[in-house]
Amino acid sequence: MVAEKLQILIGNDDGIESPGIQALANALSEIATVYVAAPNQEKSGASHGISVGVPLEVESYPFPAKVAAAWRITGTPADCMKIALAELCKGIAIDLVVAGINRGPNLGTDVFYSGTIAAAFEGFILGYPALAASIDSFAQDYDYNLAANLCKKVVLWWQKQNFLPKVLFNLNTPAIST
Repeated sequence: MVAEKLQILIGNDDGIESPGIQALANALSEIATVYVAAPNQEKSGASHGISVGVPLEVESYPFPAKVAAAWRITGTPADCMKIALAELCKGIAIDLVVAGINRGPNLGTDVFYSGTIAAAFEGFILGYPALAASIDSFAQDYDYNLAANLCKKVVLWWQKQNFLPKVLFNLNTPAIST
């Protein structure tokens, strides 16, 4: 059964300071308790790589959106989800893993290279329903609010289904202005 207030873990591949993850955290914090575990810098195209034999650093991060906790991690997007789900969120009943909002679409063969897809997929591999979110724009100054609100609507719909089926959704929002 889903908790009354959702517990959502967010990650990405564009880095913890990206405007996409900030917009996503703002939107989802309206309906859930949000935790953020993201790379300390951009890791686009990292695919599902994990760090082996390399020490990883984890530090609390003063995230600008209303979140329960945020961590900046030196590893890949998959590392971030693995560490967060195994250690940082230990004892927290995470309902959903969300990755994004990625700058640029994740379509076709892009899904094999995308760190955003990998972050969501790592959550799925570890037994959580997962959502990867991207926009069809590479613009640095893009307004992520439309995509963030769409993600929120998808999460609310999926919650009504009790997160069944337990799958990985890949959501791509067109680059249109509101």
